[in-house]
Amino acid sequence: MKQIVIVADDLTGACDTGIQFRKRGLQTRVLVDPGSCEMLPSEAFPVYSINTDTRSASPAQARRITEELLERLLQLGDFRYYKKVDSVLRGNIAEELEAFFTYLKPDFALIVPAFPKTGRWLRDGQLRIGGTKENPELIVNAIERIASGTTRKCGCIPLDTVRRGVEAVVQETESLYRQGCTLMVADTWCECDLEILAEAAHLLGRRCICVGSGGLASHLAHKIAPVIQETGMPPV
Repeated sequence: MKQIVIVADDLTGACDTGIQFRKRGLQTRVLVDPGSCEMLPSEAFPVYSINTDTRSASPAQARRITEELLERLLQLGDFRYYKKVDSVLRGNIAEELEAFFTYLKPDFALIVPAFPKTGRWLRDGQLRIGGTKENPELIVNAIERIASGTTRKCGCIPLDTVRRGVEAVVQETESLYRQGCTLMVADTWCECDLEILAEAAHLLGRRCICVGSGGLASHLAHKIAPVIQETGMPPV
């Protein structure tokens, strides 16, 4: 199993996401700026979480910084990537994802911003924030928000598909991809949905960029931690 590199647009996100892997017994180092990535080849940490500090940058700056980081990482080694995004969809999401498409060349991005434990739910492409699922404090159209600033087609994996299990999610991604979608936002109503989506992302492998909040990261870490530990990388 390859080392995991988390790319977050702020330091809080880098820490919050990195801790999900640390909780699963994987040594994790948080890098406060992209320039620190030079240390990766000389260390044996299985997980690195890198802060690009692009949350408040202009779209052009955010894309450039992310591109420069990915270009350098490709020179340093062969890693598996997790793109951390804000659970209320702040930041330059589309522009930073464009950098991933340019340098890593995935077929599509599987995007799971919801974080049920912190009051973030997503259904019918609508992100419900705060309050309760039925009466949230705020509703954001996740499809429109993520697709803004890009010409890429964005589709939704509905909750009923997620509830049919991993195979159904994988099949839906293939269907959306054939329809021209390269950004795929998945409905997420509870922790069991995150578990299914993390398994699907793991199975899709390099074909997709796994994009999400700390919620998806927690379940992905649970899935891949045993695999990483079996390779001999140092556990905690």
